Amino acid sequence: MGDEGRLYVSEAIPPAYKALLHDADLIVPNSFEAELLSGVKITDKQTLVQAITILHKDYHVPHVMVTSVRMVMSKTDEGSPQSDTLTVVGSSCRSDFTPRMFSIKVPALPIMFSGTGDMFAALTLVRLREASKAFHVPLDTTVSTDANPNTSPNQPRSASSSRSLLNVQSWQPPDDVEAKDLPLARATERTLASMHAVLSRTAKARDIELASNAGSIAENPQAEASSPSMQEEDDNKAHVRRTTASEVRIVQGVNDIKSPPSQLGERGEGGGGGESVKDAPDSELNLFVAEQVRQ
Repeated sequence: MGDEGRLYVSEAIPPAYKALLHDADLIVPNSFEAELLSGVKITDKQTLVQAITILHKDYHVPHVMVTSVRMVMSKTDEGSPQSDTLTVVGSSCRSDFTPRMFSIKVPALPIMFSGTGDMFAALTLVRLREASKAFHVPLDTTVSTDANPNTSPNQPRSASSSRSLLNVQSWQPPDDVEAKDLPLARATERTLASMHAVLSRTAKARDIELASNAGSIAENPQAEASSPSMQEEDDNKAHVRRTTASEVRIVQGVNDIKSPPSQLGERGEGGGGGESVKDAPDSELNLFVAEQVRQ
């Protein structure tokens, strides 16, 4: 719907999205969109908790992921330069719709990419299904997050002592699961690892392409100074070159998507190498790892 305090759509669209929230199991708004949907201006951790709580309690959305958060979320964030990292904050509510919030920090890249929100949403859904399938709960687990209180949770589908969380309504884990251990937290860690690998690959390719274009332009300087209209045309062409060069390298990073790097600096099968967590600076050791948000 928008970002950075600006709507990309008409003002009639946000109310339509809000009307659909009761039917959603998972939403992945950025900070600005979370403000629009919850009606809460997010300025600090307290207001972020309030916004997510409203989405859980008032709209009965079981799983919420808020992206592009720039604020101190835990003690490990204090004193660290917020411009160097971005934080995503997620929550899978309990049966009483209270939030279980976690945060994950990722390195911020100084480039504007197009389509990263769609990529994050798609990967998160797939990874959440994978994590929920691997997460088993007792047969007598009765978690229900449906907006309709008369709806019964799914019944056990096997005679074993446990069942996959996929067989539980809305893939909702039991109330005793801590925030950092939620399937949504595990899914988000893998999603962010893949995305950072793909976007880092894109950033390197972009720099090479733009440097090559700059060299070609330098070899063919114009004999006379450009007129204002020609300068505007040149600026538009330069913008198109930057935008085109920043197109996310999905195909080139397919191995990073299929096999998310498990450690900072790694690449999926067929990708390049890099430093491991044990060799990384102390300031980077808690990147890509879910931490519980104290409320």
